[in-house]
Amino acid sequence: MNKQPNERTGSNGEKAVGVETAANKAAAKDKFAAKDKITAKDKSAANAEKSRGNENTERNKTSKAAETGKTAESENSAEEVQKMLDVLPDFRGIFDSHAHYDDEKFDGIRAPLLEGLFSGGLSGIVTCGCDVDSSKAAIALSHQYKGMYAAVGFHPENLPPHEPELSALLPLLEDEKTVAVGEIGLDYYWDIEKPLQKAWFEAQLVFANRAELPVIVHDREAHADTLALLQKYKPRGVVHCFSGSVETAKELLKLGLYLGVGGVVTFKNARKTVEVCEMLPSDRLLLETDCPYLAPAPFRGKLCHSGLIAFTAARIAEIRGVTVEKIIKTSAENAKRLFKIAE
Repeated sequence: MNKQPNERTGSNGEKAVGVETAANKAAAKDKFAAKDKITAKDKSAANAEKSRGNENTERNKTSKAAETGKTAESENSAEEVQKMLDVLPDFRGIFDSHAHYDDEKFDGIRAPLLEGLFSGGLSGIVTCGCDVDSSKAAIALSHQYKGMYAAVGFHPENLPPHEPELSALLPLLEDEKTVAVGEIGLDYYWDIEKPLQKAWFEAQLVFANRAELPVIVHDREAHADTLALLQKYKPRGVVHCFSGSVETAKELLKLGLYLGVGGVVTFKNARKTVEVCEMLPSDRLLLETDCPYLAPAPFRGKLCHSGLIAFTAARIAEIRGVTVEKIIKTSAENAKRLFKIAE
């Protein structure tokens, strides 16, 4: 076949064809170069996509590992709590009138423990604040469980170093789950300025009376001053973890106050507490833990929780010559009456 001259390249057909061939080669070269560029770009994009995919895979693996870790931690916590509950005698109906479930010692097991206690028949818990933050934490916890209630106040070991200022507690009193002002009082065991302690204790007694709420009183090696201020202001309330004499107990009872008894009564050296339990009118007894501290025997020195009150109740029943069921039932009724908790 004869080649036809290309009109674009001139009259010499041979030369024109040769020029066209060179141009075609150049165009093809450019085309392949462009194709190579596109291919390189595609490879780069593919590599970037692959890298992103790897990153996503690693993130998914990390997320899955974290989720697996959380699940394992949750399962371990549940198993730990179940072991704690399995060793208990019957704790149905118990009302723990004094606890601190915001304490960091309950971190990791708080939810399964409280769920296990309430599902097992625990009647109620008052968890106490020691300052503004812990009082807020007590209220937050109380809203998570039907049987949990809060007390708000400044503990003598947590006092701000200035004149009493209670305005920060005012909003907390309005909460429907707040049932008392506490934990408040005097602690002469620690080297804390006594005039400061008295000033705060007095201010909070007045505060509670105005709010028409009972007080939860801390009294450690300060029996005379505590009694004097309670006689002066005459609040409703309870002296928790009572450690005084029978004589002091009688004076407190004259004021209409309740006495809280915890794990200490099970200790071998608890002579005074045993004597008080022998004479204490049944309608003035409250059971408590002060958990996570003061676990009763045979768990002394270990983490305390509300279910262990079963051992405290058994010891008090032994001292008083009545059934454990009677101690649990009567003390729960007393707590609900003091804190005005409807059945």
